[in-house]
Amino acid sequence: MREEHLCPSCGTSIEIGVKSCPACSTDLEWHVSAKDESVEGLVKKVSELDSMMSAMKDSGEEIDVEEKMDQAKEMIERVEKLVFWAEKYNLETKKMQTLLAKSKEELDVGDWEKAIEYAERSMNTVLEPLKEGAKNGIRRARRELKRAEGSGRDVSQLKETIDEAERALNEKDIKESIELLHQYQEYSVDNISESENEG
Repeated sequence: MREEHLCPSCGTSIEIGVKSCPACSTDLEWHVSAKDESVEGLVKKVSELDSMMSAMKDSGEEIDVEEKMDQAKEMIERVEKLVFWAEKYNLETKKMQTLLAKSKEELDVGDWEKAIEYAERSMNTVLEPLKEGAKNGIRRARRELKRAEGSGRDVSQLKETIDEAERALNEKDIKESIELLHQYQEYSVDNISESENEG
């Protein structure tokens, strides 16, 4: 099964790694490197950009509109990467993408403040679902492990993986937590299949 994501511009389903949308030609180069950036890192950068712009606005400093437009573009790109992660982990992204589209529309008409506001709202729609998804995955895995342990199977390695996933979540490393959950699921499925084939 190939991994896919949606084009942020037109919504076409595209295989991960493709550099431009075959339907609308949107540049998707950032998707190639998105997996190297943590969700928390992206959120932190978006928040830093927003804080920096708010501080300048509040201080009464003259605002360089071109610079603000560039910062808004950067913020939008980072939120697009969050959409990538949300889609990778099968989270609902419709609201996030709607807000992101509004952000792009505002940027297109030169309203960098509104563009940033919508980008930040878009980002916030995915953080809680990512955290909740990880929490639910850990709870489900612990129940599965308890049942498997009750049937006499050695699940120590799987328990370690889930412990690491929970530790990562507690340290606010959502990406690491979700990746460990996927690792658990892959190993768990392989292990169950092998056990069933032996029996």
